Amino acid sequence: MQHDRLTQLVDSADTDEEHGAFALGVALLADRSDAFAALLPCIGSWRMHLAYAAIELQRSRLLRDPRALGDAVATWPLKLAASVAFGARLPGLKRALGRIGPFPMRSGAYRLLGRALGCPIRRKLIFHAPQISSGLLKLLDILPAAAISAKILNWDHGDPDMARRIFIVVAKIRASVPEQQIESAWQSLRELDHTGDLRGWLHDQMLDAMLPPPPWDGNATIKPVRTYGELKRIAQEFRNCLWGQRVDNIAGSSQVYVCRDEGIEAVASVFIDETLGWCVSEIKGVGNRALAPEVVAYLVRQFAAAGIESTLGSRQHWFP
Repeated sequence: MQHDRLTQLVDSADTDEEHGAFALGVALLADRSDAFAALLPCIGSWRMHLAYAAIELQRSRLLRDPRALGDAVATWPLKLAASVAFGARLPGLKRALGRIGPFPMRSGAYRLLGRALGCPIRRKLIFHAPQISSGLLKLLDILPAAAISAKILNWDHGDPDMARRIFIVVAKIRASVPEQQIESAWQSLRELDHTGDLRGWLHDQMLDAMLPPPPWDGNATIKPVRTYGELKRIAQEFRNCLWGQRVDNIAGSSQVYVCRDEGIEAVASVFIDETLGWCVSEIKGVGNRALAPEVVAYLVRQFAAAGIESTLGSRQHWFP
């Protein structure tokens, strides 16, 4: 029975590759701690997450003395066990652990949970959340206290990709925009109900921020878009969807170039290909109008000379 229960835990944790470390940690605790092994068939959800936290946060102790760590997690009173797992007695820990769900959180989330419970404003929001997720904890950690309210619970933090995008944008704001310029704006963020509103607000704060360095500085007729505000202006001028892809530009995985040369008005998008490196993915005119093949070929040659290949899909547009 003990072996069956342990196998179930391992299988559940292994549904996500990031959880493999938890599966190995649980197996090690069960192998060395009789108290932990005996508790596994009937372990409660909150105590299981306490074990996951101990595995993540006390890695050296886990490897040095897994029996002592397993005994502490399985038999000690919560306040003492929390001191071992998190390094501090955290208010409301049992309540929070019981709202995580059946599977371990992603790597780093238990550390974020400890930080959130140590901050009154973040702890209060955690107690209002029907379920605690890794994405919610990442948002709570990156957002300044002035921007945190119950409205966060309406944001789409359960979507891992959305959480990544929001995290990237907020981190970029805090790194690029002086705090005094957006101090009052953080307060208005508390009133936003939906993720779409959030993204619009965040991007509006960054119009003067610099985008990551482009792979090519351009030439007399082809210029990279340098700032966030310029990207918005170019998207409006050319009436295209580049503004909807702005997060990729912020993250540095995409770049936009404006081409103006003897009657040519075009926008070129380049991206990082895993195999080829930086490549041209699209060249379009105003309103996403298709350009003449000879115009596209001419612009592709310009990028190729700078070491940026093409993935436009037309054989004639590829150049050695």
